[in-house]
Amino acid sequence: MASQIASGMKFLSSLNFVHRDLATRNCLVGERHIKIADFGMSRNLYAGDYYRIQGRAVLPIRWMAWECILMGKFTTASDVWAFGVTLWEMLSVCQEQPYSTLTDERVIDNAGEFFRDQGRQVYLTRPAVCPQGLYELMLSCWNRDCKLRPSFADIHSFLTEDAMNMV
Repeated sequence: MASQIASGMKFLSSLNFVHRDLATRNCLVGERHIKIADFGMSRNLYAGDYYRIQGRAVLPIRWMAWECILMGKFTTASDVWAFGVTLWEMLSVCQEQPYSTLTDERVIDNAGEFFRDQGRQVYLTRPAVCPQGLYELMLSCWNRDCKLRPSFADIHSFLTEDAMNMV
C-alpha cells in the first residue's frame, strides 16, 4: 500500500504538483489499487484532523512540515514529510491521530522546535510493528532540512526494493 502511495506521489511530483494534504483520509483504497485524492468536500467527517489558525484557513497541522506551519511554504519536500506521517498512520493501523498526546497548540510549538533546531523537537514514535529501517525512512522524511528529505522516487525505490528485505 505504501509503495502505491509513493508511486502516485512520485507521479504528481514529476508534474511539479504539490498535494498539500497527503494523509490516509485522502487515499481511496480499492481491492488492488490505492488512489491519492483530496476529499476536501468531506472534511466535516475529519474535522478533528484540521486546525483553524486565528479564524483563517483550516489546516491539517499534524501532517504538515514545520515550514508549512510557520512559513506557509508548501513544496514536494513538505509532501514527503506528510508521506512519513501517512506511513506512520498506516503502521499504527490508523488507531490514533499523529501526536495524539499533544494539543494543537503544542503541535505548533513543536514546529517551532524544528525551526530552532536545538534538539527539543518531538518526533512520532516508532509503531510496534514497524521495522527499524522503515522507521529510519520516516525519520528521513521528517528531516529539518527539506533539501535532505528523500524524493518520492527514492522512497518508491526503497519501498519496492529495500523494504522487501525487512519483512
